[in-house]
Amino acid sequence: MLAERTAGLIHKTSSNCDMIELKSVNLFSVHILLNQLKITECGMFELNLQTIHTAFTTVLSYVVILIQFELSTHNNEDNKTDI
Repeated sequence: MLAERTAGLIHKTSSNCDMIELKSVNLFSVHILLNQLKITECGMFELNLQTIHTAFTTVLSYVVILIQFELSTHNNEDNKTDI
């Protein structure tokens, strides 16, 4: 998880700090680990990569279907004028 990597990186880089800065860095890294950021849409569902992927593939599927429908109606109109 990204928060764990960030906290680990903060601990590695805090080795050359004084005590006050070190305490602040430690509190910040603990805060990152314990309070993970969650983005929700009106409290109904969590917005994460899986939700974004699902929404994108749904929209893409509908666009492909609409394009195919438009192509088929255009081909049908061409066939009617040939007769």
